[in-house]
Amino acid sequence: MANLRGADLSGADLRRLQARSVKLDGAKLNSADFRDADLYFATMNKANLEGADLRGAYLGRADLSGANLRNAYLGGANLKDANLTGADMTNTSLSWAIWINGKYCDGASVGKCNERD
Repeated sequence: MANLRGADLSGADLRRLQARSVKLDGAKLNSADFRDADLYFATMNKANLEGADLRGAYLGRADLSGANLRNAYLGGANLKDANLTGADMTNTSLSWAIWINGKYCDGASVGKCNERD
């Protein structure tokens, strides 16, 4: 498992990335393109994902607690069993996202969350 804690990958093209169990805690991932990436069991505690494109990404069992997901695109993403406790999801697009058994309500901010894009 790769350890990229605190890495700056802002704006990176990471489409279709295969990175199961990657450690991205505190990483700068704003505006990064993670479309169709496999981030199963990844940890992204307090990561900055503002404006990131996660459409179609597999985030099953991922830990996004305290992450900044403002203005991110999560359309079609699989968030089964994901932990979004305390995440800021203001203005996040969630159309067709899969939410099963995840911890996404405990302290998460979802103000103006768009579920219909």
